[in-house]
Amino acid sequence: MIRRLVLVGAGHAHAQVLKAWANAPRSGLDLVVISPHALAPYSGMVPGWLSGAYRFDEIVIDFAQLCAQAGARWIGAELESVEPQRQRITLSNGECLRYDWLSLNVGSTLVPPNGQFRAQMLSMRPLAELRHRYEALLSHWRTDPGDRPLRVVAVGGGAAGFESLLAVLHRLRLERPDRAVHGALMSSSLALLPGYPAAAQRAAQRALHEADVT
Repeated sequence: MIRRLVLVGAGHAHAQVLKAWANAPRSGLDLVVISPHALAPYSGMVPGWLSGAYRFDEIVIDFAQLCAQAGARWIGAELESVEPQRQRITLSNGECLRYDWLSLNVGSTLVPPNGQFRAQMLSMRPLAELRHRYEALLSHWRTDPGDRPLRVVAVGGGAAGFESLLAVLHRLRLERPDRAVHGALMSSSLALLPGYPAAAQRAAQRALHEADVT
């Protein structure tokens, strides 16, 4: 009897499962991976890509290739619903899939607030969709005829918000040295990098000051 393991989401955990499976395949099991995007950016390298240190293809995990190596089946779709009692899922492409084991590793998604904004908003999640939004922003920035200073505001005082803001500021200044770019960081915490050692917090404060970030 063939049993089915379904991995929903192209995250780090499922990449490790596929890699281990390729090295030690099991018989009698149908392995299926479901994700709307085959290329999954590795979050630890995203700031380096934002800054221009890496190309996008250098920071992604190719899940279609991993599936091929592991003998798994990749389905380019999103999860719509789960029926635990029937052990069945429904996908955005209309397909219904039975499973014996189901693993969910879908990551986080940010929904921008409703309303009309003059400012351009760049949601950092989901990472797989960040590429096109960021490339559109850079394309506009390169050709913008204006000369007014640009202010970039990041929301979130954790490591991701801190690193991403500095990376974006570096890239924008690199692309247009003729334009002034100022940065600001907003956080609900009274401390930068909450939970990190005091030395790391002080180093982060110095880095923000040197990058003209309030």
